[in-house]
Parts: sequence; C-alpha cells; structure tokens
Amino acid sequence: MFATLLAFLFIPIRKIFHRSTFDRVNSERPGLLISESNMNFAYSIMLPMAKPCIKLGISPNQLTWSSLFFAIAATLFVVNGLFALACFFLLISAYCDLLDGWVARELGVSSATGEIIDSAVDRYVEGIFLLGLALYYHNHTLIFSLVIFSIVGSFMISYSSAKASLLKVNLSSGLMKRAERLASLMLACELSAISLHYLETPEPGAISAYPMVVAIIILAALTNISAILRFREIAIKASSQ
Repeated sequence: MFATLLAFLFIPIRKIFHRSTFDRVNSERPGLLISESNMNFAYSIMLPMAKPCIKLGISPNQLTWSSLFFAIAATLFVVNGLFALACFFLLISAYCDLLDGWVARELGVSSATGEIIDSAVDRYVEGIFLLGLALYYHNHTLIFSLVIFSIVGSFMISYSSAKASLLKVNLSSGLMKRAERLASLMLACELSAISLHYLETPEPGAISAYPMVVAIIILAALTNISAILRFREIAIKASSQ
C-alpha cells in the first residue's frame, strides 16, 4: 500500500547508490518535476527485471498489453474508491510499459509497429484511468469537469510532442510529461487511501479523497498551461526555420 509513497520519500537515497545513466532518459528529455537523476535512479532499480522476463519467454507485446490490462484493473478499483489497489495496479501497468521497450531492444525485435502499439496503449492507459476518476466524481460537476480538462490537457501535450517531431522542432522539457502525470496520479491515489482511512469520514454525496481532488486541480491547470506553452514554442521555432 505504501510503495508509491515510500518511493517518493526515499528518492534522496539515490545518492548512496551507483549512478547509472540510460540513453532512454536522455532521449525522453525528463520534465521539470522529475529530474534526470531521479529517472536514472528509477530505471536502475526496475530494469533488472527485463532479463528475467526474457528468460521466462515474455514478449514485448505481452508486456504492452499487460500494461493496458493492469490499467483497466486500476480503473475499476478507482471507480469504486479503492485507491490503494488502484495505485498498486497503476504502478504495475507503468512497470510493464517501462519493460516492454527494454525487452524488445534486448531481443533485437524493436519495430515501428511495436512503437505504434506501445504509443497507442500509453494513451489508452492514461485516458481510461482518468475516465475512471471522472466516473468516481460524476456527482460533483466541478471536479468532473476538471478531470475532463485534465484528459484534454494530457492528450494535447502528447499531440504537441508528435507535432514537434513532425515539424522537426526540438522542444524544451516543459511541465507534466507522461511520467510526471502518472507519478502524480499514483501518489494522489496512495495519499487518498491514507486520507480515507485515517482522516476522512465520507458521507453520501460528499466530496471524498481530498488528495486526489488536489491532484486533479493541479493536473487540469498544469497540463493545459504546458500544452499552450508547448504549441507556442512549436509555432515560434517552426516559423524561424
């Protein structure tokens, strides 16, 4: 239950570990909220599982579809207010998404088709989970609307990246990239589980899971601000080419 919270609290201990660096971190251009050193630290902890996956005969596509399966499970839990389980399954989904590309590269089976499937599944994973939050707060118009704005902002950030790639524009890191959005949602799920258990006394029709409400407000604001800034940057750089 406390896995995600502990991960955030103990990030500073990365300094006592060997600092491996990964090319994927450089190519992804870490965002402003999750630093390059933190991403390298996370990769160094999680990626050793790639080799056992290969030995077990688990294919990259199986990992990709598993990511979607676990995200659907996380969504079902969040719709029913089971935030700890939602966090756990969303974390496993993110882990599968991390591993599929590494397993593909280790096996030498990376392909354009695999990248397209992986990218599409990433969008479904995030969109489905956010729709689950919309369903959880469907009786609260304002929060429901903010979740919808979060979905729009998240997808516009992804679209801006695709547009920048098409126009051969090199974007700066910016706020609320996918890793930051997922990390925010997982942390909010964990804190919401703690809040519901120890701090809140939910009543019928009342707003609950306050940490998630805060996360939704932040996501709705920052994703759309980031998207607008990214498109502005694309327009300026593309016009100067």
